[in-house]
Amino acid sequence: MLLRMARYALSEGNRRAVAERYQRGDVSIAALATEYGCSGRAIWLALKDHGVPGRRLGPPAPRYALPPDTRRQVAERYRAGESTPVLAKAFGCSIRAIRSSLKEHGVEGRSGWAVTPESKRCPKCGLDKPADAFARLRTRHGAKALAGYCKRCMAVYAKPWIFKRETGITLEQYDELLAKQGGCCALCRQPPGKNRLQVDHDHETNEIRGLLCSKCNVLLCVAIDNDTWLQRALDYKRSARTGWQYGGGGRKRAAAP
Repeated sequence: MLLRMARYALSEGNRRAVAERYQRGDVSIAALATEYGCSGRAIWLALKDHGVPGRRLGPPAPRYALPPDTRRQVAERYRAGESTPVLAKAFGCSIRAIRSSLKEHGVEGRSGWAVTPESKRCPKCGLDKPADAFARLRTRHGAKALAGYCKRCMAVYAKPWIFKRETGITLEQYDELLAKQGGCCALCRQPPGKNRLQVDHDHETNEIRGLLCSKCNVLLCVAIDNDTWLQRALDYKRSARTGWQYGGGGRKRAAAP
């Protein structure tokens, strides 16, 4: 019990010195407790005896602190359409600091539908273009954003790369193969409709065989790996022409007229 009381006991001179030093703001309660070899409660009781109010926590951490000029810039850029994560990365602070700056300047937060900027610089061609020159994309949060490249650069650079990744051939090779087939499907010899012809390839060797419409491509995918199915389909078609029909418990010949 005596040891416990000693942890909380300070002489009158020390209590007065603690109150004076703490009131000047030089040190904290923890630092005074370490210096005088007592507990933080002893320092707190000494301050209470001399009527010294406790201080609140110091200034916010650097990740949450922004100068007044920077806070004003944050509010202006947010009104222009930039999001809070982009601003936090640009100014090297937290999203909480950005939101505090917006609240200080009376800027209301946006909903999921972000305000797209009026213009944007395309990183591919390096030109500042209006928002209409960029495709609008829908993000997973429901917001609409501008594409990374402008429409012209997407058509020149991104579209051929995406086409080759999906089909295995370039646009030039596709046009050359389409010209050899006369601009129509290799099986049904019908020209393509709204959708382009699909690239047909061997599933074993991955070799390009030709261009097919979607109907012929599906039929070939089913029949090429199952010869029995193809033979049954041919028999069914022939039987329909020769008068056989399905009905009742099984197949029977149609009645003579």
